[in-house]
Amino acid sequence: CLMFKRKRATVIVETEKGILLVSHLIFGRFLFALPGGGIKKNENPEDAARREVKEETGLKLKDVKYLFDYSTLFHEHKVFSAKGFGELKKSWETRHFAFYGDDVEVGKSFRKMIETYLNNHQ
Repeated sequence: CLMFKRKRATVIVETEKGILLVSHLIFGRFLFALPGGGIKKNENPEDAARREVKEETGLKLKDVKYLFDYSTLFHEHKVFSAKGFGELKKSWETRHFAFYGDDVEVGKSFRKMIETYLNNHQ
């Protein structure tokens, strides 16, 4: 049986401090992830990327570029890169911010997406 995978817009947001990470409570512990979220029916993935980043972080995006698809057990990620600007604001979804390279636990699939991006964009 084929499981239905949720389509997710995932964004590697470059800021002055580095690649932005947001905390998600996953199975009772905080893990850091790339901002993003579900793509609504008939929604353009880039629009979803902009909307989700704004909702989760307060940031607006410029220079949004589609990078690659990344498949996990539950999600089909459309991965974008972008420059973030504006002021970081916490939301009900996002309690903590960090930057890639900080001493925080990053979800494995998100770490792989970031490494793929860094390996191809140096």
